[in-house]
Amino acid sequence: VGSTDDVARQLLLAGAANGTAVLADTQTAGRGQRGRAFSSPGGSGIYLTVLLRAVTDRFSPTWLTPASAVLASQALEPFLTRELHIKWVNDLFLDGAKVSGILTEAVPGENGRILGFLIGIGVNFATEPALLPSVAGSLRDVLRVGSGRVEAAAALIRAFREALPKAAADGSFLQEYRRRSLLLGSEVKVVSPSGESYLAVAEAI
Repeated sequence: VGSTDDVARQLLLAGAANGTAVLADTQTAGRGQRGRAFSSPGGSGIYLTVLLRAVTDRFSPTWLTPASAVLASQALEPFLTRELHIKWVNDLFLDGAKVSGILTEAVPGENGRILGFLIGIGVNFATEPALLPSVAGSLRDVLRVGSGRVEAAAALIRAFREALPKAAADGSFLQEYRRRSLLLGSEVKVVSPSGESYLAVAEAI
């Protein structure tokens, strides 16, 4: 496919059920935050979008991305010999390299009403490092014996379908997000809506 998010959006607009998942072997137009390209070589990665229709009264859309990062880390780690960390706000890292990116998008309907949300994730699961950009990494060398990307994709689908709506409603993921964060204690550049910026140290989330 071009992008699993684009396919999922079409399915959502056509009336697809809550929890519908789109899983691809490769993407020709994978994308991340702010339209950045996401390398999606075939045969070894996980490229997945889950659409969510059901939300609760306390559901917070701004919590979808960080909650997804925590749940994705927890879903993938049974297949790994190492722990994953999170770089603000949507990337999973291993040994200083990005191994997964998450993109959440709202899909508006008539009168500005939100029809649902797309939770897209790309994972460099068993990808050869030579096929990836220099800033990216792969889980290839930390996979447990017998770990398969189909099983890992199924674990991600279950996490997004079953645990994400609750996590994005009650904030139960926040403590684990802080624990996994690579941001805390680091120097960051803060950019205001007007474009002014300054350096600071991230002390809390």
